[in-house]
Amino acid sequence: MDLSAVIVNYRSAADVLGAVASLREQPFFVENDQPGNLEILIVDNSSFDEEGKLLAQLPSQVKLLRNETNLGYGAAANRGFRESTGRYLCVLNPDVRVLPGALNAMVKHLSLYPEVGAVTPRFWWHEERQFMMPPNDDPTLPFLALTRLGPVIAGLGRLHGRWWLRRAVAYWRTSQPLSVAALCGACIVTRRSSLEKVGGFDPAYFLYYEDADWSRRFRAAGYRLAYVPDAEVIHYYNQTPKSDPHRSASASEARFYAKHYGRRGKAALAILDRLAAFYARRRAPVPPCDMISLGQPEKPPLLRIDGCQAKGGLLLEVSHSWTFVPATGAFLDGPECEIPPSIWDRLQPGPYYARVVDLATFKPLRSWSWRKN
Repeated sequence: MDLSAVIVNYRSAADVLGAVASLREQPFFVENDQPGNLEILIVDNSSFDEEGKLLAQLPSQVKLLRNETNLGYGAAANRGFRESTGRYLCVLNPDVRVLPGALNAMVKHLSLYPEVGAVTPRFWWHEERQFMMPPNDDPTLPFLALTRLGPVIAGLGRLHGRWWLRRAVAYWRTSQPLSVAALCGACIVTRRSSLEKVGGFDPAYFLYYEDADWSRRFRAAGYRLAYVPDAEVIHYYNQTPKSDPHRSASASEARFYAKHYGRRGKAALAILDRLAAFYARRRAPVPPCDMISLGQPEKPPLLRIDGCQAKGGLLLEVSHSWTFVPATGAFLDGPECEIPPSIWDRLQPGPYYARVVDLATFKPLRSWSWRKN
């Protein structure tokens, strides 16, 4: 077998069907431009009747592996790796749809560059392919400090936002493959030979941080990691149901910093958490005073920047954080934009922030906030 795609299911069987359908529509080619063979494996962490009824609709060629209990994401994916036969391996989230040419572009890049251990595609937020998902960040100790303290120390938050934006724009604009420090686990393609050298996901990460850990281990083994923008997928971000996501993220974060930084990582995490709580109680910063509050709109708001003078192109960012780290991005053709309904309908409840940035100066021209019910 040439390529094996592994999808882990947990209460997301309807999404699994969509992901499988998109995979089966994608031809790809291997050595001497021969058509490649695709194997699809679903590892089911669910144990619900409704899930089983939906998964029964899978094509007969798809291999379904059922776990008696929820083993967590990493352990389930590893089972799929072990029972697969492909020379190349793709791990894919259920809420991803693979677009034409994506598999071929990623397999081709790996075949051309043996020093690259794994690749990830360009992620779009929705079918219209206007908003791009953010690049993944390598969770270093400085990054931890900025993400913890930036939201509660206004000056630091603005500084971090400007630094992150420049890197994100370069990532969004490129048409050529880039070396990156971290891959997005929603879609990763690697070789079996690389997997045998690096190992699978660390099963101790029940959910979250398994991709950051895997990226570190690929690099430690001497491989480069690459972002292949010609490979495009849609990622319906945050649609896969999670069991107690805050607890899972916190536990995985603690494991990551302890594993990769030892006592220093544990101490940094504890100290930064205390500092963030202290500053939040003492003087929790509010978003910039010129940010326009849109309240709780029932439909996508129209965002306009009439009267603003821009020296370059325009970029619209949307984020959960007023620091805009991380953020999705869309290059604009004119002075107004509306959040597409396909995105708006999927937004989870909570606060959101948007801003339009002048790409010549990286200065915000106008910003907005709202709460989604």
